[in-house]
Amino acid sequence: MIALVQRVERINHSSNLSDITRKQWEQSALSISPESPDSSSLLTDARELAQNYLPEEIKEQIVRVNQPKGLTHFYLKGLPKDPQLPATPSGGKRPASKLTWVSEIVILGIIAYALGAEPFSYLEQKQGDLVQNIVPIKGLETTNSNANTGNFSWHSDDALFMHFFRAEGIILYCLRNQGGTATLFAPIDEIIAAMNSLDVEVLRQPRFRVRTPESFKLYGGKVIYSEPRPIITEGSAGAEIALATYNVQPADPHDEEAIMALWGLRSALRPPVVKSFVLQPGDILIISNVRGLHARSSITGDRWLQRSYFRKDLSDLRRVTNSNGTCRVFSSEELFLL
Repeated sequence: MIALVQRVERINHSSNLSDITRKQWEQSALSISPESPDSSSLLTDARELAQNYLPEEIKEQIVRVNQPKGLTHFYLKGLPKDPQLPATPSGGKRPASKLTWVSEIVILGIIAYALGAEPFSYLEQKQGDLVQNIVPIKGLETTNSNANTGNFSWHSDDALFMHFFRAEGIILYCLRNQGGTATLFAPIDEIIAAMNSLDVEVLRQPRFRVRTPESFKLYGGKVIYSEPRPIITEGSAGAEIALATYNVQPADPHDEEAIMALWGLRSALRPPVVKSFVLQPGDILIISNVRGLHARSSITGDRWLQRSYFRKDLSDLRRVTNSNGTCRVFSSEELFLL
Protein backbone atom coordinates (compact mmCIF):
# COMPACT_ATOMS: atom_id res chain seq x y z
CA MET A 1 0.00 0.00 0.00
CA ILE A 2 1.37 3.42 -0.93
CA ALA A 3 1.44 5.84 1.99
CA LEU A 4 -0.60 9.01 1.77
CA VAL A 5 1.71 11.84 0.83
CA GLN A 6 1.87 15.28 2.41
CA ARG A 7 4.05 17.07 -0.14
CA VAL A 8 1.45 17.31 -2.85
CA GLU A 9 0.15 19.96 -5.20
CA ARG A 10 -1.82 22.63 -3.41
CA ILE A 11 -5.29 23.79 -4.37
CA ASN A 12 -6.15 25.28 -7.75
CA HIS A 13 -9.93 25.68 -8.21
CA SER A 14 -10.73 27.94 -5.25
CA SER A 15 -12.29 31.23 -4.19
CA ASN A 16 -12.81 33.47 -1.14
CA LEU A 17 -15.96 35.08 0.21
CA SER A 18 -15.70 38.76 1.19
CA ASP A 19 -15.93 39.64 4.89
CA ILE A 20 -19.05 41.76 4.36
CA THR A 21 -20.92 39.03 2.52
CA ARG A 22 -19.85 36.41 5.05
CA LYS A 23 -21.06 38.46 8.02
CA GLN A 24 -24.43 39.21 6.40
CA TRP A 25 -24.97 35.55 5.52
CA GLU A 26 -23.90 34.50 9.00
CA GLN A 27 -26.27 36.91 10.76
CA SER A 28 -29.20 35.73 8.66
CA ALA A 29 -28.35 32.08 9.37
CA LEU A 30 -28.20 32.73 13.12
CA SER A 31 -31.87 33.74 13.07
CA ILE A 32 -32.94 30.27 11.86
CA SER A 33 -33.67 27.52 14.39
CA PRO A 34 -35.28 24.46 12.77
CA GLU A 35 -36.86 21.57 14.62
CA SER A 36 -34.30 19.12 13.20
CA PRO A 37 -31.35 19.09 10.77
CA ASP A 38 -33.46 17.12 8.29
CA SER A 39 -36.52 19.38 8.25
CA SER A 40 -37.75 20.56 4.86
CA SER A 41 -37.95 24.14 6.12
CA LEU A 42 -34.20 24.14 6.85
CA LEU A 43 -33.41 23.22 3.24
CA THR A 44 -35.78 25.90 1.94
CA ASP A 45 -34.28 28.57 4.19
CA ALA A 46 -30.73 27.47 3.38
CA ARG A 47 -31.35 27.73 -0.36
CA GLU A 48 -32.84 31.20 0.01
CA LEU A 49 -29.88 32.49 2.00
CA ALA A 50 -27.36 31.06 -0.46
CA GLN A 51 -29.27 32.72 -3.29
CA ASN A 52 -29.17 36.02 -1.40
CA TYR A 53 -25.51 36.01 -0.40
CA LEU A 54 -23.42 33.73 -2.61
CA PRO A 55 -21.87 35.89 -5.35
CA GLU A 56 -22.95 34.96 -8.86
CA GLU A 57 -19.36 34.61 -10.08
CA ILE A 58 -18.68 31.99 -7.39
CA LYS A 59 -21.93 30.16 -8.10
CA GLU A 60 -20.99 29.98 -11.80
CA GLN A 61 -17.77 28.18 -10.83
CA ILE A 62 -19.38 25.80 -8.34
CA VAL A 63 -22.08 24.69 -10.78
CA ARG A 64 -19.35 23.42 -13.13
CA VAL A 65 -18.53 20.53 -10.77
CA ASN A 66 -19.30 17.25 -12.58
CA GLN A 67 -20.19 19.07 -15.81
CA PRO A 68 -18.65 18.14 -19.20
CA LYS A 69 -15.36 20.05 -19.50
CA GLY A 70 -16.07 21.33 -16.00
CA LEU A 71 -14.52 20.85 -12.58
CA THR A 72 -13.93 17.81 -10.40
CA HIS A 73 -13.47 19.83 -7.20
CA PHE A 74 -13.87 23.33 -5.79
CA TYR A 75 -12.52 24.91 -2.60
CA LEU A 76 -14.33 27.88 -1.05
CA LYS A 77 -12.79 29.71 1.92
CA GLY A 78 -14.13 32.14 4.49
CA LEU A 79 -17.77 31.04 4.70
CA PRO A 80 -20.12 31.85 7.61
CA LYS A 81 -19.34 30.09 10.88
CA ASP A 82 -21.18 29.28 14.08
CA PRO A 83 -19.97 31.89 16.61
CA GLN A 84 -19.58 29.26 19.34
CA LEU A 85 -19.08 25.52 19.13
CA PRO A 86 -19.36 22.84 21.79
CA ALA A 87 -16.75 20.13 22.27
CA THR A 88 -16.23 17.94 19.22
CA PRO A 89 -18.78 15.10 19.38
CA SER A 90 -17.23 11.75 20.21
CA GLY A 91 -19.92 9.50 18.74
CA GLY A 92 -20.55 11.07 15.36
CA LYS A 93 -23.96 12.57 16.20
CA ARG A 94 -24.78 16.27 16.08
CA PRO A 95 -24.44 17.43 19.70
CA ALA A 96 -27.53 18.97 21.29
CA SER A 97 -25.20 21.64 22.67
CA LYS A 98 -24.56 22.96 19.14
CA LEU A 99 -27.19 25.66 19.49
CA THR A 100 -26.83 27.33 16.08
CA TRP A 101 -27.21 25.95 12.56
CA VAL A 102 -24.88 28.10 10.50
CA SER A 103 -22.69 25.29 9.15
CA GLU A 104 -25.68 23.12 8.18
CA ILE A 105 -27.39 26.08 6.49
CA VAL A 106 -24.28 26.86 4.44
CA ILE A 107 -23.84 23.22 3.36
CA LEU A 108 -27.46 22.72 2.32
CA GLY A 109 -27.67 26.13 0.67
CA ILE A 110 -24.67 25.53 -1.55
CA ILE A 111 -26.00 22.12 -2.58
CA ALA A 112 -29.51 23.34 -3.35
CA TYR A 113 -28.66 26.71 -4.92
CA ALA A 114 -25.11 26.71 -6.27
CA LEU A 115 -24.96 23.06 -7.35
CA GLY A 116 -28.65 22.80 -8.24
CA ALA A 117 -28.60 19.37 -6.60
CA GLU A 118 -30.41 17.32 -3.96
CA PRO A 119 -28.85 16.42 -0.59
CA PHE A 120 -29.51 12.86 0.57
CA SER A 121 -28.25 10.13 2.88
CA TYR A 122 -28.36 6.39 3.58
CA LEU A 123 -30.28 5.21 6.64
CA GLU A 124 -27.57 2.74 7.74
CA GLN A 125 -24.79 5.34 7.64
CA LYS A 126 -24.59 7.95 10.43
CA GLN A 127 -28.21 7.11 11.30
CA GLY A 128 -29.34 8.71 8.07
CA ASP A 129 -28.38 12.27 9.05
CA LEU A 130 -28.63 14.58 6.05
CA VAL A 131 -25.68 16.61 7.32
CA GLN A 132 -23.27 14.18 8.95
CA ASN A 133 -20.60 14.82 11.56
CA ILE A 134 -17.21 13.40 10.57
CA VAL A 135 -15.08 12.82 13.65
CA PRO A 136 -12.88 10.04 15.07
CA ILE A 137 -14.98 7.52 17.00
CA LYS A 138 -13.62 5.49 19.89
CA GLY A 139 -13.37 1.82 18.99
CA LEU A 140 -13.24 2.54 15.25
CA GLU A 141 -9.80 4.15 15.15
CA THR A 142 -8.30 1.41 12.95
CA THR A 143 -11.23 0.78 10.60
CA ASN A 144 -11.28 1.73 6.93
CA SER A 145 -13.83 4.46 7.54
CA ASN A 146 -14.09 8.18 8.23
CA ALA A 147 -14.17 7.34 11.97
CA ASN A 148 -10.53 6.23 12.02
CA THR A 149 -7.52 8.29 13.09
CA GLY A 150 -4.85 6.88 10.78
CA ASN A 151 -4.37 7.47 7.07
CA PHE A 152 -7.69 6.90 5.31
CA SER A 153 -6.65 5.52 1.95
CA TRP A 154 -7.94 6.21 -1.56
CA HIS A 155 -11.59 5.61 -2.32
CA SER A 156 -14.84 6.86 -3.73
CA ASP A 157 -17.75 6.66 -1.33
CA ASP A 158 -20.18 3.73 -1.52
CA ALA A 159 -18.54 2.30 -4.63
CA LEU A 160 -20.51 -0.94 -4.36
CA PHE A 161 -23.72 0.81 -5.39
CA MET A 162 -24.76 1.09 -9.01
CA HIS A 163 -24.12 4.53 -10.53
CA PHE A 164 -27.76 5.63 -10.19
CA PHE A 165 -27.76 5.17 -6.41
CA ARG A 166 -24.39 6.67 -5.44
CA ALA A 167 -23.53 10.19 -4.43
CA GLU A 168 -22.37 12.17 -7.45
CA GLY A 169 -20.58 14.57 -5.16
CA ILE A 170 -19.60 15.27 -1.56
CA ILE A 171 -19.44 18.57 0.27
CA LEU A 172 -17.18 18.93 3.32
CA TYR A 173 -17.39 21.84 5.78
CA CYS A 174 -14.66 22.37 8.38
CA LEU A 175 -15.61 23.27 11.95
CA ARG A 176 -12.23 22.33 13.49
CA ASN A 177 -8.91 21.04 12.16
CA GLN A 178 -6.36 21.83 14.82
CA GLY A 179 -3.81 19.27 13.69
CA GLY A 180 -3.81 20.41 10.06
CA THR A 181 -5.12 17.11 8.69
CA ALA A 182 -5.09 17.12 4.89
CA THR A 183 -7.94 16.00 2.66
CA LEU A 184 -6.53 14.62 -0.59
CA PHE A 185 -8.17 14.45 -4.01
CA ALA A 186 -7.08 12.94 -7.33
CA PRO A 187 -9.07 13.71 -10.53
CA ILE A 188 -9.72 10.68 -12.73
CA ASP A 189 -8.44 12.29 -15.94
CA GLU A 190 -5.10 12.97 -14.29
CA ILE A 191 -4.98 9.46 -12.83
CA ILE A 192 -5.53 7.98 -16.29
CA ALA A 193 -2.88 10.25 -17.83
CA ALA A 194 -0.34 9.04 -15.26
CA MET A 195 -1.03 5.35 -15.90
CA ASN A 196 0.06 2.79 -18.46
CA SER A 197 -2.62 2.64 -21.18
CA LEU A 198 -2.77 -1.17 -20.96
CA ASP A 199 -3.57 -0.98 -17.23
CA VAL A 200 -6.30 1.57 -17.92
CA GLU A 201 -7.84 -0.72 -20.51
CA VAL A 202 -7.92 -3.59 -18.00
CA LEU A 203 -9.61 -1.34 -15.42
CA ARG A 204 -12.33 -0.64 -17.99
CA GLN A 205 -13.23 -4.34 -18.13
CA PRO A 206 -15.53 -6.28 -15.73
CA ARG A 207 -12.68 -8.04 -13.95
CA PHE A 208 -13.05 -6.65 -10.40
CA ARG A 209 -15.23 -7.03 -7.33
CA VAL A 210 -15.93 -4.29 -4.77
CA ARG A 211 -17.05 -5.09 -1.22
CA THR A 212 -19.33 -3.37 1.28
CA PRO A 213 -17.75 -0.42 3.12
CA GLU A 214 -17.09 -0.74 6.84
CA SER A 215 -19.22 2.33 7.57
CA PHE A 216 -22.33 0.25 6.73
CA LYS A 217 -23.51 -2.51 9.07
CA LEU A 218 -25.89 -4.58 6.96
CA TYR A 219 -27.50 -8.00 7.33
CA GLY A 220 -25.82 -8.56 10.70
CA GLY A 221 -22.44 -7.30 9.48
CA LYS A 222 -22.11 -9.62 6.48
CA VAL A 223 -19.47 -8.87 3.86
CA ILE A 224 -20.97 -8.52 0.39
CA TYR A 225 -19.00 -8.40 -2.86
CA SER A 226 -20.29 -6.99 -6.12
CA GLU A 227 -20.65 -8.84 -9.38
CA PRO A 228 -17.56 -8.61 -11.67
CA ARG A 229 -17.46 -5.02 -12.90
CA PRO A 230 -15.12 -2.43 -14.38
CA ILE A 231 -13.45 0.14 -12.16
CA ILE A 232 -13.34 2.89 -14.80
CA THR A 233 -16.42 3.66 -16.89
CA GLU A 234 -17.69 6.51 -19.06
CA GLY A 235 -20.27 9.01 -17.83
CA SER A 236 -21.86 12.17 -19.16
CA ALA A 237 -18.91 14.33 -18.08
CA GLY A 238 -16.16 11.86 -19.06
CA ALA A 239 -14.34 9.01 -17.35
CA GLU A 240 -15.69 7.89 -13.97
CA ILE A 241 -14.19 5.70 -11.26
CA ALA A 242 -15.75 3.66 -8.45
CA LEU A 243 -13.66 1.73 -5.94
CA ALA A 244 -11.98 1.78 -2.57
CA THR A 245 -8.36 0.70 -2.91
CA TYR A 246 -8.69 -1.32 0.32
CA ASN A 247 -12.01 -2.96 -0.69
CA VAL A 248 -11.39 -4.11 -4.27
CA GLN A 249 -9.95 -7.32 -5.69
CA PRO A 250 -9.75 -9.10 -9.04
CA ALA A 251 -12.80 -11.26 -9.72
CA ASP A 252 -10.29 -14.00 -10.56
CA PRO A 253 -7.56 -14.07 -7.89
CA HIS A 254 -5.16 -15.45 -10.51
CA ASP A 255 -5.76 -12.60 -13.00
CA GLU A 256 -2.25 -11.15 -13.17
CA GLU A 257 -3.28 -8.31 -15.51
CA ALA A 258 -5.98 -7.18 -13.09
CA ILE A 259 -3.55 -7.36 -10.16
CA MET A 260 -1.01 -5.25 -12.06
CA ALA A 261 -3.68 -2.76 -13.15
CA LEU A 262 -4.66 -2.13 -9.52
CA TRP A 263 -0.99 -1.71 -8.65
CA GLY A 264 -0.63 0.77 -11.51
CA LEU A 265 -3.61 2.73 -10.25
CA ARG A 266 -2.18 2.99 -6.75
CA SER A 267 1.18 4.02 -8.17
CA ALA A 268 -0.43 6.92 -10.04
CA LEU A 269 -1.79 8.40 -6.81
CA ARG A 270 1.10 10.72 -6.10
CA PRO A 271 2.12 14.30 -7.02
CA PRO A 272 1.23 16.08 -9.21
CA VAL A 273 -1.98 14.04 -9.60
CA VAL A 274 -2.81 14.41 -5.90
CA LYS A 275 -4.19 17.73 -4.62
CA SER A 276 -4.01 18.61 -0.91
CA PHE A 277 -6.50 20.69 1.07
CA VAL A 278 -5.91 21.60 4.71
CA LEU A 279 -9.35 22.91 5.57
CA GLN A 280 -9.73 25.66 8.14
CA PRO A 281 -12.93 26.58 10.03
CA GLY A 282 -15.44 28.05 7.61
CA ASP A 283 -13.89 26.37 4.55
CA ILE A 284 -15.84 24.12 2.20
CA LEU A 285 -14.44 21.52 -0.19
CA ILE A 286 -16.71 20.17 -2.92
CA ILE A 287 -15.46 17.01 -4.63
CA SER A 288 -16.82 14.75 -7.31
CA ASN A 289 -17.50 11.25 -6.03
CA VAL A 290 -17.56 9.86 -9.58
CA ARG A 291 -14.80 11.84 -11.32
CA GLY A 292 -12.05 11.25 -8.78
CA LEU A 293 -10.79 9.51 -5.66
CA HIS A 294 -10.24 11.06 -2.25
CA ALA A 295 -8.25 10.21 0.86
CA ARG A 296 -7.16 11.72 4.16
CA SER A 297 -3.94 11.99 6.14
CA SER A 298 -3.80 10.89 9.77
CA ILE A 299 -5.59 12.91 12.43
CA THR A 300 -3.25 14.36 15.04
CA GLY A 301 -5.44 17.03 16.66
CA ASP A 302 -9.05 17.98 17.32
CA ARG A 303 -10.90 17.61 14.02
CA TRP A 304 -14.59 18.09 13.24
CA LEU A 305 -15.99 18.19 9.74
CA GLN A 306 -19.54 18.00 8.46
CA ARG A 307 -20.43 16.18 5.25
CA SER A 308 -23.37 15.86 2.93
CA TYR A 309 -23.92 13.79 -0.21
CA PHE A 310 -25.67 15.14 -3.27
CA ARG A 311 -27.12 14.06 -6.60
CA LYS A 312 -28.77 16.09 -9.34
CA ASP A 313 -31.77 13.77 -9.31
CA LEU A 314 -33.09 11.41 -6.63
CA SER A 315 -35.86 9.86 -8.73
CA ASP A 316 -34.04 6.53 -9.22
CA LEU A 317 -33.41 6.18 -5.49
CA ARG A 318 -37.02 7.02 -4.72
CA ARG A 319 -38.31 4.59 -7.33
CA VAL A 320 -36.33 1.51 -6.27
CA THR A 321 -36.98 2.09 -2.56
CA ASN A 322 -40.68 2.85 -3.09
CA SER A 323 -40.19 6.21 -1.40
CA ASN A 324 -42.33 9.31 -1.77
CA GLY A 325 -41.33 12.34 -3.80
CA THR A 326 -39.87 14.22 -0.86
CA CYS A 327 -37.78 11.39 0.66
CA ARG A 328 -34.05 12.10 1.09
CA VAL A 329 -33.03 9.23 3.40
CA PHE A 330 -32.85 5.79 1.78
CA SER A 331 -32.33 2.27 3.09
CA SER A 332 -29.10 0.99 1.58
CA GLU A 333 -30.04 -2.65 2.26
CA GLU A 334 -32.42 -2.35 -0.68
CA LEU A 335 -29.64 -1.01 -2.91
CA PHE A 336 -26.76 -3.42 -2.29
CA LEU A 337 -28.51 -6.29 -4.05
CA LEU A 338 -29.53 -4.31 -7.16
